[in-house]
Amino acid sequence: MKKIIALLLVVIYSLNFLNTFAGEKSNKNNKYYYIKESILSKTELNKTAKGKKYIKKYIGVINRLIIKNKNNKKFLEKVNNKISKVLESNTIKSSETINILKYIHAKANISLIEYESLTNTKGTTDESCFSFDSETHTIKYYNYSTKCGKNVIIPEKINGVTVNTIGGSAFAILINKLNSVIIPNGVTEIGDFAFANNQITSINIPNSVTNIGFGAFRNNKLTSINIPNGATIIGEEAFENNKLNSVIIPNGVTEIGGSAFAYNQITSINIPDGVTIIGEEAFENNQITSINIPDGVTEIGDETFFLTRNKDGSINKIKSITIPSSVTTIGKEAFNYDIKIIKK
Repeated sequence: MKKIIALLLVVIYSLNFLNTFAGEKSNKNNKYYYIKESILSKTELNKTAKGKKYIKKYIGVINRLIIKNKNNKKFLEKVNNKISKVLESNTIKSSETINILKYIHAKANISLIEYESLTNTKGTTDESCFSFDSETHTIKYYNYSTKCGKNVIIPEKINGVTVNTIGGSAFAILINKLNSVIIPNGVTEIGDFAFANNQITSINIPNSVTNIGFGAFRNNKLTSINIPNGATIIGEEAFENNKLNSVIIPNGVTEIGGSAFAYNQITSINIPDGVTIIGEEAFENNQITSINIPDGVTEIGDETFFLTRNKDGSINKIKSITIPSSVTTIGKEAFNYDIKIIKK
């Protein structure tokens, strides 16, 4: 009898889920937990899920997903279109992968969500979509076909060889623009114009990356980025002409290339102490209202902060800027004409 009741409960629950997925409005007893595309840490996942209701999005790949209720019973909903699967066991079989998880639909008693590995090779973009040089561990170019798609999950390995470099212009093309990309841990270099001229709105660059090349992400629709702690050089035009509002530059960066963040919507910038060179036009045409230039900077290039504007289009109202004594070179029109320059 208990087994029959349990089976009925599962059937009722599944039917309720399918009705909701088909378009029924969420009610106060339901929660949709939103998981970001490029999430990399359990802490960030829990922070994202906590307290959120009625939010829906998708994630690329999960290798193991556990949802616990307040009684610590583990179950899972594997969602593929309108299919709901509730498991007694606490893991997906190693051969299974969640390719697109549109919703985690749960009753109000759900207390914990855990996961492992966004980089399981099952569910990543098919290896045949990449032209790969095994000797240099480099992706040379991407096959923009219907099969390969506009949402790319780059595998950690191709033909059993670790991917270390995204080659120059590997994903840069003027047609069939990419919407999203997940870059695996292990990549150390993103080549010149690697992802230029697409429609990417957000990118999570793994901490293994040390070099971001010339124009690597220029001409996209990025509204936010994370620059990895291992990065030392941000190449010229690396993030030019996007929609960035703010940028955190990690302490390991020593050089910000010319036009690296030009033509965005950045309102403030904190430049870390390790930076010695700020290239010409690095932050030109933004909406900057405050700048700090740390001790240690030796060179500020031509038009570095020139023509930064407020949101209404007017020249920004920065009253003054303090230049440390370490600066030996200030380029032509590095700042707007009305800024008072104070030297330490």
